[in-house]
Amino acid sequence: MKMGKLKEIYTICGNGSDDCSPNLSGRSQTSKKKRKTRTAFSNQQIYELEKRFHNQKYITPVDRDEISMALGLTSAQVITWFQNRRAKFKRDIEEMKNDVTATTSTQYKGPHDDKSSANKG
Repeated sequence: MKMGKLKEIYTICGNGSDDCSPNLSGRSQTSKKKRKTRTAFSNQQIYELEKRFHNQKYITPVDRDEISMALGLTSAQVITWFQNRRAKFKRDIEEMKNDVTATTSTQYKGPHDDKSSANKG
């Protein structure tokens, strides 16, 4: 970023205001949407969510409402937890596939793989 742009941004936002921050284009953003804080699930909530996930990867709206009421969570928190858990499950499956592929490709070489080229000379 050129010095002129930095000076312009400082001039616009340098008055000590907390709600003014530059974005990548150099324009100020005064109406930035605040994100919710991260939910810290209790061990009991995680246990119950994991137990349900083990049996049911996708939940119905009725099940979602039941879970949220039983665990003291919002429906949105339950939805997000299941989405994130499915993504983690997918990553874990891919990692296991890669581990199996790597193990099987280096684990066994046939009896002629190394010796065949040495004996041809």
